[in-house]
Amino acid sequence: MSTEVLQESKLKAYEIPLDEIYSDDEFNCRGSIMPLDVLDLSRSIGDHGLQQAIVIQPWTKEYGKKYRIVSGHRRYMAFKILNRKTIPAVVTCSLDELTARKMNLEENLKRKDLNILQEANALRPFWSAKWTEEMVASELSQSRGWVQARKALIRLPEEIQQEAAAGFLTQEHVKQLATIKNREDQFAAVKKIKQAKLTGEKRTLTRAVPKKQDPMKKRARDANEIFEMQDTIRQVLGNNFATFMMGWCAGHNSTFEVYKELKDQAEKIGKRYIIPASILKEMM
Repeated sequence: MSTEVLQESKLKAYEIPLDEIYSDDEFNCRGSIMPLDVLDLSRSIGDHGLQQAIVIQPWTKEYGKKYRIVSGHRRYMAFKILNRKTIPAVVTCSLDELTARKMNLEENLKRKDLNILQEANALRPFWSAKWTEEMVASELSQSRGWVQARKALIRLPEEIQQEAAAGFLTQEHVKQLATIKNREDQFAAVKKIKQAKLTGEKRTLTRAVPKKQDPMKKRARDANEIFEMQDTIRQVLGNNFATFMMGWCAGHNSTFEVYKELKDQAEKIGKRYIIPASILKEMM
């Protein structure tokens, strides 16, 4: 991935015709920008001018368009409302697709008005590119828990995802729901949370008080226990292959990611390891 960092205030902005710019709703993690959403912004720009240029990149995949917006979709829509013909824009030519998506997501995260489902969907390209949770957390300057909650959300039923988008479910709710295996139990828990929120009550998922566990007893662990131990190891030793494997045991790292991490770790100590052909075949 390109490591280019844009400091818009230090780069020259050009007046670019609006009709040469493509606003890609699929690319923008906020989705489609409606004129009603930016009325206040358009009034502010009309009164005080544009405070920050948008960022665009050369684009040839849409007929009649020369550029695609990387960041600044709301500002672009505001200029359309104002019937402006051009907009100040910084043109960058060296962004790969993932870096461009990272820039777009970072800008929107700073605004703090994305819903949790928009954030979760914005992470999909990074999962497709085989990024690990650690990589995503580091690149976006977010906690591992923040990343895990959004990864868990996209694995929940679509109806529950929509309840999260509507604000009925917190990040903690999502994590807890992900530990419930039965879909009907998940829906029942969401119903109780939603009812409590509508009546102004505080609601967390009810759980039985855990019994004291014999530390000498060998048994299978649930996801919450795995994450707790993972955090303990991370605090003492930092992230390592052990914490990575615990993520795999809890269902948050794929088998391919484990083999890739194993290969990287082997190379660090001078050993040669080849990912099994059967695993690589499944990736094709």
